[in-house]
Amino acid sequence: MKDFEKKVDIKWKGPNQIEKYTKRVQKKATDLINENRKLRKVHVNVTNEVIELMNIDLLKSKNVWDDKMNQIRLMIDQETKTRPVD
Repeated sequence: MKDFEKKVDIKWKGPNQIEKYTKRVQKKATDLINENRKLRKVHVNVTNEVIELMNIDLLKSKNVWDDKMNQIRLMIDQETKTRPVD
């Protein structure tokens, strides 16, 4: 059985606890939505750069190709360095 499949019994001592818990869950959900939007934007940007990369003739314009590849790496590095370690 996986962790998320385990049944957990939660008991509340009062309505205030339920309200606090609900607010915490809603905040985390909002945080996840915002993070997902940010990652989708980065993904679209990287995809666009890769499409441009595919249109560069590597044999004729190696420096341009290398520059574009470095831009892509930088975009990925910037995003991965700002992410917390799980």
